[in-house]
Amino acid sequence: MTLAAGATVLMYYDGTYFQIMGSQRTADSNTYDRTYWGNTITAGAAIYDYKLLMQKADGKWYPLTLETGTGTTKTVSTEAFTINSPILYYATTTDVAANGTLTNVYSEIPTAYLNYTANQASWTSQLPIYLVGTIDSSGNFVLDNTTYTSFMTQTLPTSEDGKVYVLLGYMYGTTSLRLFQYHPMYEYRNGGVRPYAPEAFAKWNNLLAPSGNLSLSHSTYTTSFNWATGTSTNNLFSLTSDASSNGTGSILNIQSGTGSTLSPLRVRAGSTESIFVNSSGNVGIGTTSPSSLFEVAGSVELTNLYDTAAATGDNFFDGGCSATQTVSGIDS
Repeated sequence: MTLAAGATVLMYYDGTYFQIMGSQRTADSNTYDRTYWGNTITAGAAIYDYKLLMQKADGKWYPLTLETGTGTTKTVSTEAFTINSPILYYATTTDVAANGTLTNVYSEIPTAYLNYTANQASWTSQLPIYLVGTIDSSGNFVLDNTTYTSFMTQTLPTSEDGKVYVLLGYMYGTTSLRLFQYHPMYEYRNGGVRPYAPEAFAKWNNLLAPSGNLSLSHSTYTTSFNWATGTSTNNLFSLTSDASSNGTGSILNIQSGTGSTLSPLRVRAGSTESIFVNSSGNVGIGTTSPSSLFEVAGSVELTNLYDTAAATGDNFFDGGCSATQTVSGIDS
């Protein structure tokens, strides 16, 4: 086995043999530690000088920013990268078109050319650097493209932000990155930064046959369900029970905290107010400001109106009229 001069390689002992992790190029003209990616790979999009690359589920490799050069307004990729994808460095100036092949890439290398990918001109030396993104509905990693620079950081979060942080490497100068071969992922959850746990992610349609009580509890975040397309005659959201579900509980219980100023329920048909329950428990039909236990803003059609304390058949209104009638002065 021949290694490049001054090279350092990771080896794994499998109980019988030592295995080299990665391949080692033998023709480098310098003594920098680096791990050469020995396989030919395919570009999913155009790849320019000195780009950092990640892989998608299609097996192709995509640059983290799209345009060539060291400008600070390069477009941040919106591709959905595979979780735990290797991160490769393209170490030459030959442009590669989409679906073209390339070989001159490294999975670990010290490079002064981070600004060909990053949109920030300089960084703090002697600190790690992370990619920032989110996990999409298919469980893939998507870079944060809120701003030109939001997809990279040297600071881990101090509160829950819904983001995932991928260790890219270590800055050994203000522009010089040591790209690591392994890229652990982190998130802020349960009061601190911890390794990202993919098992905590589940698609909505995978919530089947739970073996325990289901709950959704969080502090200041809101929860939203939105359906973008029609469902023919199907109900968008259904709460049902089997005939064998006996008990004295409710299928749906909506309750605000004692002393809370929240209104427990509001139902609207488009912009038309339908049912509203305020924080005092007053119910409004067609109004969001009921001043009594039950208030209707608009016309009401009744079949019967009676006093339950009165004798049977002692109705205030028996529904026998043949036209719209105004009822006033009802008194028990």
